[in-house]
Amino acid sequence: MPKMRKRSKPKTEHLLRPCAQDDLKKIATYTKERWGIAQRDKYVGQLATAFEKLARNPKIAQKHKELGEGYKTFGVGKHIVIFQECESDIQVVRILHGGMNLRRQFNRNRDQKLDIDKRHRKKRSRDKDLEPSR
Repeated sequence: MPKMRKRSKPKTEHLLRPCAQDDLKKIATYTKERWGIAQRDKYVGQLATAFEKLARNPKIAQKHKELGEGYKTFGVGKHIVIFQECESDIQVVRILHGGMNLRRQFNRNRDQKLDIDKRHRKKRSRDKDLEPSR
């Protein structure tokens, strides 16, 4: 009898890291000022749909080793979503305009991002310590 591979549980959640939240706010503000509220809502909705789609099937994105090991990119409109797959979710790290030098923009906040990552991991481990044993 052939060995059955254990299926991994599908990811269904996404988390916007602080830099990605800032990016999304800037995109929304710019879009509203340039094209109005209706277009802002439409474009932000397209980004939100993409986050959900990526959470369900992160394999549709491309690996982007130039940014570092484990980073993937996915185009949405004029923007590139940069994210990492985690055990139970995806974490959107940045949302950058496709015309930007991705590596330069991504690395600009790398030191800040690493500090945030460390705090996030510590918080997650503290949260796990508080979970009841099963």
